[in-house]
Amino acid sequence: MADIEINIDVALFAPSIDLTLLDMIKTGGFLWPQGATCVTQECDGELLWWSASVTDVQIARKEADLAEGLMPLIGLGSQLNANYYEKGRASIRG
Repeated sequence: MADIEINIDVALFAPSIDLTLLDMIKTGGFLWPQGATCVTQECDGELLWWSASVTDVQIARKEADLAEGLMPLIGLGSQLNANYYEKGRASIRG
């Protein structure tokens, strides 16, 4: 049996595609969750929907470490939903 190695010390970066965040939301068919104030994209491609104030999210985006993302600054309690946009189809995880 082959071994699988997962290195959690190295950030995973999603490949770049020629779509804006808004385009991903529209073409992915993602619905705006009730109570969400905004959506951001993590370096691994995950779309995170937040209930935190837009100002708090904007500040966190300026202060965040790219590999760590916004979660350490905004907190799990403010995350409402998460989705992944896969090229050619949408993947929903909530």
